[in-house]
Amino acid sequence: MIAWVQTLAETMAVTCLALLTGGALLSLVADDYKPVVILPHRLFPLVALIAGLGSFVPVLRLVLFLEPDTGCMEAVRLGVFLSRTGQVWLGLLVVSVLLALFLQVRDVRSSKWTAGWALFGTWMLILIKSWMGHVASVSDISGWVLQSVHLTSVCVWAGGLMVVGFFTVDTARWLSFLRWFTPTAIGCVTAVILAGWGLMGTVDPEYVASWVLPYGEALLLKQWMTAGVLVTAGVNGGWIRRKLARGEEVNPLPWMRAEAVQILLVVAITAWMSQEAAPHTVAETVQAVGVSPLFEGLFPGKWYPGLRAEWQGYLLGGLLVLWALILLAMIPLLYRQRRSAYGAVWLAGLAACAGFVGVLVWAYGG
Repeated sequence: MIAWVQTLAETMAVTCLALLTGGALLSLVADDYKPVVILPHRLFPLVALIAGLGSFVPVLRLVLFLEPDTGCMEAVRLGVFLSRTGQVWLGLLVVSVLLALFLQVRDVRSSKWTAGWALFGTWMLILIKSWMGHVASVSDISGWVLQSVHLTSVCVWAGGLMVVGFFTVDTARWLSFLRWFTPTAIGCVTAVILAGWGLMGTVDPEYVASWVLPYGEALLLKQWMTAGVLVTAGVNGGWIRRKLARGEEVNPLPWMRAEAVQILLVVAITAWMSQEAAPHTVAETVQAVGVSPLFEGLFPGKWYPGLRAEWQGYLLGGLLVLWALILLAMIPLLYRQRRSAYGAVWLAGLAACAGFVGVLVWAYGG
């Protein structure tokens, strides 16, 4: 039960950080370069608080782990005030409360100065939250830097999409908006991929072998889901932008919302990964927690120390991967045929599931 609570709380915390980042960033942009965005004043103090409170669950899990041996009060003292995770979370909570008070007194849209300080405060939250992450606790400062770059880039990209996608009242000046947001998003995606690659080398160095564990499987599923996001982003930043440049009538909001929803699904998968055992050494992790229920269900009794992917071109695995690629290719067709943009979310989800199972079968199906 608490695993689902932590996944939900972590997803909400990152979503709130993205909303704060997007709201402050859009408030810094001149009106000529963005559509009309209506941001409720009370939204930002609330999301600033949730960003801090939503990160409490890992501390709660530590307290619950200690409580049977130490008693409730001692577990709280050790888990909240003396542990590294608890101390970093307290710092996060203090900054989130201060930011919430600031945003309650000052409307983020009132001036560039206010928006700038709101963006700075949000970035402080991102840096502290990155310090709470597993990679920062097991590596030197480079792990924290990579995690910070990864989370900052996600918040800029997703935050801009969510704020414009869900709080825009018209699509005037949309082309002017895309002219700066598209290259910004491309830069964020590049940073996410590079930082993610570095993080994977630290946390999951035996990438293919780790697919026998929940963490490795979630990472593979996340990468397939990210592929769907990138295809949808191509529709937003490429196809729609060209149509607007030609003066054609286009409503870009549904597709921008569809891209934002897909990013939130990726964030939810990442939140699930954060509570699974990181597979620094796959064999040792399997001995400690066992293989994943999914792997055991698909390939009962298959795992043994030293198991490697065989890549023997199993027909079912190949067909599933091909089906996943076809589903991804159908996303631009949805736009061309003027179908619902939310169909892209379903196609991306189905492609992720098919591709995920297909790669597992391809690698371990023998």
